Amino acid sequence: MALSKVSECDMQQETNETVKCFRGLWPKAQKIALLFHLSYLRLGKFPQFESLIRTSAVKSLEVFSESSVLLGKCAVTGQNITTSLFPVLRQAAEISDRQMIETVLQKIETWIVNLLAEVDVVINRIEELKKNVECDSNEVEKEKDERHKNQKESETKTEEIAQHEEGAKKTMQDIENLEKKLADVNHQKQKLIQKIEDRDNLLSTCLAPIPWWLRWLYFAGYCNNSIKAHQKEIENLNEQYNKFKKELEGLQNELASKQDTIFQLQLDLISLNQKAGTAAESACLQNVARHLSAIQRDLGQVKRFWQDAHTIIKGLGSKLEAQKLTAAEFQNYKDIFLESVESSENCWRIFASACLNVKHHFSVDLEQLYRFIEYDVDMLSEVEMQENIQEVQNQISQLSCRPITSKGTDFCIP
Repeated sequence: MALSKVSECDMQQETNETVKCFRGLWPKAQKIALLFHLSYLRLGKFPQFESLIRTSAVKSLEVFSESSVLLGKCAVTGQNITTSLFPVLRQAAEISDRQMIETVLQKIETWIVNLLAEVDVVINRIEELKKNVECDSNEVEKEKDERHKNQKESETKTEEIAQHEEGAKKTMQDIENLEKKLADVNHQKQKLIQKIEDRDNLLSTCLAPIPWWLRWLYFAGYCNNSIKAHQKEIENLNEQYNKFKKELEGLQNELASKQDTIFQLQLDLISLNQKAGTAAESACLQNVARHLSAIQRDLGQVKRFWQDAHTIIKGLGSKLEAQKLTAAEFQNYKDIFLESVESSENCWRIFASACLNVKHHFSVDLEQLYRFIEYDVDMLSEVEMQENIQEVQNQISQLSCRPITSKGTDFCIP
């Protein structure tokens, strides 16, 4: 039971982190589409690049369409679990129908495992797209290297970018160090959880010959003492985790701000280089790859939510199997079991609602953002081209600074 409480706390934490990631998922997808659009406007007149960008943009649209379908499946699965299977679990618990409980838990576990596989497929597709975009960026860089002319007007801007990149590099190193600290705290926490679990299992084995009512009284008292014995240690680990997490979020916001500043400077440098007759730059495509990595991390958080859910469901089934509870014994365990079900149900409801909210944006607005691949850049006059470029750049700037408000808290899209 001590282990169950820790697992439920972890799932609640992952739910909060997942919902927070959802609030930035659609803006990142928007920004990727706008960056593709800007790349298409700037590079579309280069015959060797027009096809590359169009192909990558189409693949991006396909990947985000798959992501929309995945979010729908996550939402429907979460709703089906809470509205169809959890009521059966409660009813089975009330009448001590252990076989029905095990059947329902196995069904939930199967759904979760299937969804985890689908999340992996989408993450891998994004990885493949990111590699394609990086290859496109390299092709642009090769062309730029061939045509590049060192103009005095652009040197100052280049040095300014380098200084900001150095600052961003230092921030990235600080983030890496904090992530290591977070990993260490998580490792300590997992060791503690394993220690509690090992003691619970040993106690269950040792108390097997004792009458069930004595065993239950002793076991309940032991669990309370076990929780109290480790409560301070768990609280310290959680305090460290939250401290490092807050510092990490601050550094990530700082890094995002620096990267946006670098990108704006790169856009200025592009204009200077174009006036000097050089080839277009690959900064937009590099930023596409960066935001694809961010979306991968967001979907990784979705995966961690399902992994935690899988751990709880599997743990409930294992507890039933390990203790070989009789109907009478299960009556004593029932309240704890139902409490775990209720806690999980709340997490799933929040998760499903967040999924549906994000999916709505993908379903309604996604294709409109990629309409640019339907027209030929060569058909635009120079004035029309510059107007389109300015309009897209303004949209990117507005998106970078737009706050996302949820429950009174502002979050700036990275």
